[in-house]
Amino acid sequence: ESLMLHIKKLRSSKSIDTNLLKKNAVFLGIFCISAIPQFIFFRMVYGLWFVTKAQLDKHSFDPTNLLHAYKIFTAADHGLLWWMPIVIPAIIGLWYLYKRDHVLALNCAILFILFVAFTASVKQWMAIASFSSRHFVGILSISGIGLAALYDRIVIMPKSRPWLWCAGALFALWNVNLIIQYGAG
Repeated sequence: ESLMLHIKKLRSSKSIDTNLLKKNAVFLGIFCISAIPQFIFFRMVYGLWFVTKAQLDKHSFDPTNLLHAYKIFTAADHGLLWWMPIVIPAIIGLWYLYKRDHVLALNCAILFILFVAFTASVKQWMAIASFSSRHFVGILSISGIGLAALYDRIVIMPKSRPWLWCAGALFALWNVNLIIQYGAG
C-alpha cells in the first residue's frame, strides 16, 4: 500500500512523504538482514550463496502434492494440530481479528495458506517431521497475532481469567507430554 501511495504521489507531482519512505527503507533493510541466514545455509549446504538449477530440480515443487496438504495438519507423526495445538485458538483469533481489521486478518490468513501450500508442494515431502515446531517458526508471528486477538476478545468476558490460566496450563502439559514421547522414541 505504501509503495502505491509513493507512486501516486510521484505521478501527481506532490511531495513524497519522507517519513513513510524511511519506514519502507527500514523494512527493506531488516528484510535483507533476515534473509542472510538463508544464504549462509545455502553456502554451507550447497557450497554456493544461491541455489543452482540442479539443486532446485532435486528439491523442486510438485503441484500434485498440494492434494496432501491436509496431512500437514493431521499427520499422526508430526501434524501441526497434534504437535502445536495452540494453532487452533490462534486461527480462531484470526476470525475475531477479521471483525476488527480486515486487511491484517486477510493478510495473515493468506500467508498461512501460502506457507502450508509451499510446505505441501515440496517434492520430497513425506509428512514425516514435516510441520512440527521447526517448520512452524516461519509463521509463528501469525499465530501470535491470532492469539493476541483471541485474548483481546476473551479478556473482556466476565470470569474469563481462570479459564485462560487453565487453557495455558493445558497447552503447556500437552507440550511436555510430546517432549517426553518424542524423547522416548
